[in-house]
Amino acid sequence: IEYSTFLNYRFSPQKSIYVNYSLNNTPPTLEQVQPFEDVSDPLNTIIGNPDLEPVNTHAAYFGYNAFNFQTGTGMNLYSTISVANNQVTPVIFLMKI
Repeated sequence: IEYSTFLNYRFSPQKSIYVNYSLNNTPPTLEQVQPFEDVSDPLNTIIGNPDLEPVNTHAAYFGYNAFNFQTGTGMNLYSTISVANNQVTPVIFLMKI
């Protein structure tokens, strides 16, 4: 499921603000969900997790634009925030030999 919305409000022909929100879902890769042990590199074996869920990423962008047509100058201020849920990260186990 992906979702995106964009809002823009113009105070005047020279000034505006905008907001953008998006939600993206990224499924785990096949290697990440396979429950089999990959021993092709005996020092770094890999085992997948079949219970992994998609990574849900929420992102929001906020901005302000101002432009002076007479002088040809302007500015653009913006900020962004991104939050990911169910992030897939590797787990490393170290063994003493």
